[in-house]
Amino acid sequence: MPAMDKGYEELASVTPPLVGGYALGHMLHPGDDEARVRFRTRLLATLYSEANLPPEPDLLRRIVQALYSPEDHYEKVLAGCVAGDVLLSVLSSDDMGVKEAIFLVSELYLRYFRRPNGEAMGATSERSVHRFWLEMRSVAHWWAAYLVLLRKYEDDTAASGHLCTGYGAINATFCNSNFAAIANSFLTLATSRRLTRRTETLLDRESCWFMTDAPTIPLMSGGLSETERSILAQYRPR
Repeated sequence: MPAMDKGYEELASVTPPLVGGYALGHMLHPGDDEARVRFRTRLLATLYSEANLPPEPDLLRRIVQALYSPEDHYEKVLAGCVAGDVLLSVLSSDDMGVKEAIFLVSELYLRYFRRPNGEAMGATSERSVHRFWLEMRSVAHWWAAYLVLLRKYEDDTAASGHLCTGYGAINATFCNSNFAAIANSFLTLATSRRLTRRTETLLDRESCWFMTDAPTIPLMSGGLSETERSILAQYRPR
């Protein structure tokens, strides 16, 4: 299982947002070393400028290189959220397999998720969801943690009557002190969850990105909703 090159204790001792921000580089680019370095460069530059921390050696050169390599992260975020939802779906039921979860997620995204302009999200078929799952499987536990915290934030702000803002969502997810612990706990669950009639586990311990020293916390599944159960009743194995 590949370890990130900086551990939880080291990152948290600098500034708590660095934990989530450092993980995000791997979440967006699990298989692209150069893209991860570019992302981390921008992240570190922002944190250093805001916290008045001394920059790392050679940081300025890497900042300049990063500024001339703009990236559109939308599709990466979509792929990550889809993979996180597949993971959450499987873990929500003892009888759920990956194929059923892929069907469920594709139907949920087709029916309930839209881009800001009203268009479909781009994860509305089993084929596209399966592709995103394979692409982001090594960081699906991080995306699952992100979704759990994001949805709690959305529920809390709706209940309080406050606006759900992008800045608030960032604070509630990547800056949350439990973010790494939740992700690590999902990884522990997923690497011990054996798929039905197969020897492999939901996540492969040898290929998932993890952060050394990250704690774990107890997790409880809310189970499937009535809507999800009704969608799954339409599933037919292929």
